[in-house]
Amino acid sequence: MRSLFCLSILISLFVTGCSQGPSTNPLSELIINESVLYPENEPPFIKIKREGKWEEISKIDDYPSKPEINADKTKLAFISPYEFEMAGDVWLYDALKDENRKIFSHDQAGEGSSASYIHWVDNEHMVILIGYTIGTISSNHTLYLLNIEDNKLQQLLQVENSQDIRNVKINNDKTISFDIATYNEESTEYHSEGRTLDFRDFIANE
Repeated sequence: MRSLFCLSILISLFVTGCSQGPSTNPLSELIINESVLYPENEPPFIKIKREGKWEEISKIDDYPSKPEINADKTKLAFISPYEFEMAGDVWLYDALKDENRKIFSHDQAGEGSSASYIHWVDNEHMVILIGYTIGTISSNHTLYLLNIEDNKLQQLLQVENSQDIRNVKINNDKTISFDIATYNEESTEYHSEGRTLDFRDFIANE
């Protein structure tokens, strides 16, 4: 009887285990300083902790920017290289797929330009700010909205050569706020004007 009882328990445990299906991905959330390592006070790199081990997705020689993590904490994006007068591309790491891929090339930014700032709008969209690669004066000239699911790229705004887009902020009401600085001919002085864009229509028209 005892052996039959033990056998029934083993069968029960086996059936229960099967009914639960495969185990979930041990890396369920991307969190800076927990499952994502990015040292800011030394040459930067990006590492992801999976199954108790750290995996490098962007090394020191890549000069990555600080990762931007989306709302559901399953994806992160970064610019690499993110260094003075170096043309940077935008990379996306998907924790659920354990996949790291380029989603925006500096070639798409135009000659002499590259990504200078990125920020998530929601889990599928991000804003990319484009600026000139060479020069000591800030010169961000174009704002894009990128759908990471189908790589659809929409231009939100482009300013003149004498202007600079700065202080970009994504708001909870699906708008984006920023300042446009307009320089004088000598680029020694500028005046700044605050602007706001609503990008819900851009998302709806995809």
